Amino acid sequence: MNKKTIPLSGLHSGASAVIHSVEGEGHVFARKLTVLGILPGKPVRKISGSAGGPIVFEIGGITLALGRNIAGRILVIPD
Repeated sequence: MNKKTIPLSGLHSGASAVIHSVEGEGHVFARKLTVLGILPGKPVRKISGSAGGPIVFEIGGITLALGRNIAGRILVIPD
């Protein structure tokens, strides 16, 4: 069964997911996310994300905040 991917920014607050892929342009973008531990197969939980503000989420035991544009490029499979 294929599960639908959605952007991390579209995940509901409090919901968990698994990172499916990262859509980005160039090596530098991918490297920055890799350094933060944002990799396919990693579980993630969205903490919050108000309209227009950053997306706050937990991954690998740490809390991160990313801009909405970047969070929109991280595709996840909701649990």
